[in-house]
Order: sequence, then C-alpha cells, then structure tokens
Amino acid sequence: MIRNLSYKDQELKEELERLLGKPYSLFEVLRLGSIGSPRMEIIEGSNEFQDYLTHGTGRKFCNIELRPKGIIVRFRYQLETMGFIVPFHLLKIFQNGNLISIHSNSMNLTADMSSNPASSQRFIGKMLIARLDVLQQFNLPS
Repeated sequence: MIRNLSYKDQELKEELERLLGKPYSLFEVLRLGSIGSPRMEIIEGSNEFQDYLTHGTGRKFCNIELRPKGIIVRFRYQLETMGFIVPFHLLKIFQNGNLISIHSNSMNLTADMSSNPASSQRFIGKMLIARLDVLQQFNLPS
C-alpha cells in the first residue's frame, strides 16, 4: 500500500505500528548500525506508482527504512513524502546486478543501487536477515 507520510496523523501512525512495528529506538539503531538504506534511483514501478513516477521531469529517488516487522520505501511526489508500506510476510525481493525489485502483492518498485553499491548490499543483507527472523518467529513460509 502507498500512503502519504508528510503529515502527523495518529491513525496512520497506529496503522504503521500495527503492520510494521514501532520505529526502532535510538539504542536499537546504534546496536543495529543503521536502519536506513542509501539513496537509490527509482527505475520503474507497477501501475499503482505510475502517477507518482511520471509527474515532473526530474529523476526519482527513494530510500528504505527498516522496521521490526517490515519496511517503508520512501519517495517524494511533488512536495509530499510518500511511503510504500511492505510487511515482511508480503515482501519479495529480487536483485539483478545493481537493480533491486521490491514486490508486495501486485505492487512492485525497481530501484538502481549503483550510486553506493557496497552500503546498499550491506543494508539489503540486514533487511533479508530481519525478514527471515520475523518469518521464523511466526512460523511463516519464507
């Protein structure tokens, strides 16, 4: 699902915490090292993303925030911050060279990690380990 994350909204905050867990505390961020990916250029997206990606003439960028039970892929649309919300049990990741494709149900977003490949690879590894931990904890198929 795609949500506008620009404004403080208690209902949205509760929905995100229910789906993805509460944001990591400062202590947990220091322990984990980092919970955010480097900036990546968005290459393409499914039909749900077309309005967001075709508006304007500039390149589109995103980054990924790690949460205890999922991820938020953040990107800008006009002056708004949008989020592609993906719980780990719906997350599928495909990687081809420096391209990463994030799938959830029928939605997908493909981004280019070539601007900072080493940091991006470390973050993707951390995200996959977190996903596997959550799926094993709830006995869900990986």
